[in-house]
Amino acid sequence: MATLRADYRVPAILTPEVYGGYIQGLAVYNANGTSVVTVGSTTITVDGSIFTFTSKSLSVLAAEIGRALPDVSVSSGIDAVPLADDLVVYVGDTTPSGGVVVRFKGMVAALTERTRIRVLKPHSETWHAAWWARINRGTFRTTIAGIQYTFSIPEYASQPWSPRFGRPYMEHIQALCKVRSANAVELPRGPVLGERGVTVLYQNGTKLNTTVISDVDENNRIVYLNNDLNIGDRITADYVYREDSYIYRGINLNPSLQHAPYLVDQFVLFYLLPWKSSTGSKITTTVNHVVGTSIESCIGLLPDYLELPIVVLGAIRTRQIEEANDVNVQDARTQGGGVIDDLDAESIEPEGMFYGDIGSVDGRGYPGNSVIISRIPKSVLDTFAHDEIMEIVRKHVALGTVTLVDYVS
Repeated sequence: MATLRADYRVPAILTPEVYGGYIQGLAVYNANGTSVVTVGSTTITVDGSIFTFTSKSLSVLAAEIGRALPDVSVSSGIDAVPLADDLVVYVGDTTPSGGVVVRFKGMVAALTERTRIRVLKPHSETWHAAWWARINRGTFRTTIAGIQYTFSIPEYASQPWSPRFGRPYMEHIQALCKVRSANAVELPRGPVLGERGVTVLYQNGTKLNTTVISDVDENNRIVYLNNDLNIGDRITADYVYREDSYIYRGINLNPSLQHAPYLVDQFVLFYLLPWKSSTGSKITTTVNHVVGTSIESCIGLLPDYLELPIVVLGAIRTRQIEEANDVNVQDARTQGGGVIDDLDAESIEPEGMFYGDIGSVDGRGYPGNSVIISRIPKSVLDTFAHDEIMEIVRKHVALGTVTLVDYVS
């Protein structure tokens, strides 16, 4: 299990400590000698006094113990919030000044930012496309326990580069463009390779001659046209752009129903393993991820890589920003001509009085006292007309009661 410091920021280095693989959480000092400290699943006992440590930070726990025991002072090395079974005491494990060390199980995020390797959001994509996180490139080294570790992104070099132009260029095929004006469209990725003849546009599926392109703004990804576009035109493009980051395809971040709806309100945390070390070991897959309900739960899900340090790069969370109640409905229908006064609307259309321009907007109103449904055999209609049947039925119901007749076979 691993956790974060309260003032966590990314990227951060996760490093194992030497004593039992756990970092120092508390140091307990007694003015009269050495305190007797034991820990249980959720409690810590100091000189006979019991304190619960779950659901509180170690700094709060240290202050609580110090207030309760006048001869005892406690310092906290980190400000993590331990869960059950997260604290441990080893016999003989003391500070140089004699304090009893209480260790925190797991890995803890250090604070020093030591690299520009970080998580970038996916390229601007449409809802039907896969959303892939990107990892910014970089290289740095750190030494732990005499071993030098090199962190880098070797996966970057093995991406599907353009067969025409090679690394660092990629080809984006049939990409949907944004129409910025009558003679300008925006490509989704960049910087764009603006050489003449490289970018090909399609207007409503029809390939356009490359001569329609007057200029390409490579950095802003804008293609200017000699001809004006029509309102509603669907413009797609085949083009080449420079990709300076590693596109991580280990998880599709698009939370739509067609892709990964289970990721709504989930955190995807990306972390980095060392590419190589001074011992000669190498790792070809350095970028990995875990999914959790919070940053803390993601840290707790990090696999145990024994003595290998881990770089936490950052996390991406996909959220639903609109609900059904946010949808506005506007009725675009207009009132009709109605029915002239000399005609009976219901004789023309049985539901004629439900029309807003004839009857009431919400339909025919009924008394709120009671409603009954009278089921009568259809064969009765061979002897009596409907109006006669209704007159007979009304004689047998209370005044103010709405009577509906259902003719059944």
